[in-house]
Amino acid sequence: MKILKFIEEWKGNIFLIIIVGILSLAVIYLAVNFISQWYAHNEAYDKMIKAREDYNRFMIKQKELPSNKLINEYESHAVELQKIYDEIYKSFSKTRKQADTSISALGYKQKLILTQKEFQEKAKSKGMFIPLDLGFKELMGDKIPAESSIPLLSLQLDLISMFMDTFIESGVERVETIIKRDYIKDPRCKTKLMFSFNFKSETQGLVKLLNFIQSQQAIFVVENLNINTIPLDKFRMENKMGYLLEISLDVSYIEL
Repeated sequence: MKILKFIEEWKGNIFLIIIVGILSLAVIYLAVNFISQWYAHNEAYDKMIKAREDYNRFMIKQKELPSNKLINEYESHAVELQKIYDEIYKSFSKTRKQADTSISALGYKQKLILTQKEFQEKAKSKGMFIPLDLGFKELMGDKIPAESSIPLLSLQLDLISMFMDTFIESGVERVETIIKRDYIKDPRCKTKLMFSFNFKSETQGLVKLLNFIQSQQAIFVVENLNINTIPLDKFRMENKMGYLLEISLDVSYIEL
């Protein structure tokens, strides 16, 4: 009997591995759409810089003015590259999130508390567990944030709220941890923020989350996705429930 049970569990794991493989391919497909545009943006920018550097090197090496023909060629090349760069930049700039930066520190603290309470009530109605702090551990209790940090904190709260709504709507069972990070330095980006989520969900919850990321006009990049299978417990087996996945997701929000 133990051998038959092992075979059944092994078959179930194989099925889950296939599903995870399909999900991984979906993530790669979603990333390719963004990466193709991202590379076009970087390539246009790099070529524009290279044209200028070539011109400067020519001036230093020759120690004399280049011919009008060569100047015209460089200028024509630079203008075309600038047009390509501007078009790509314009399309990306429309995707920026407009966080409320006019709110005071005290007003933000009140908004954070109300948002935390709202999501706790939503999660409770779904029988779902979420962290009380929503990733803002440093602001728990009576601490009031500095006025200078409000623009960043407002943007982070708006983005985390988007993900929390999706977690709840997708039927995710537990959100164990939420970690937000400060601005990441990247010369190619105006703004780059990373968020880490650790949660437990069935396969459909993960699929809905990935669909949410792909459907956003704002730029989100999945930096890391780890999926582990949790063995079936007695309750899930008796109720013929599917395997529960333990998922770690690192995702970046980018503004150009």
